[in-house]
Amino acid sequence: EELGQINYLKLVYENTAKAYNKMDDFENAEKYKIKAEDLSELLKNPLLEILSMGPHNLKL
Repeated sequence: EELGQINYLKLVYENTAKAYNKMDDFENAEKYKIKAEDLSELLKNPLLEILSMGPHNLKL
């Protein structure tokens, strides 16, 4: 569920950046583009996937 929320937020940031670009507000567009890129990097982290499983799914 957490991964889905992060993916959704990344999509929101990407679309917000596109909207600011269309309004020629490049400063805000860049801010949201960076936020989306940061979330993309976070989603590549395998630890996040493990943590999103919750303690009940971990096999030690």
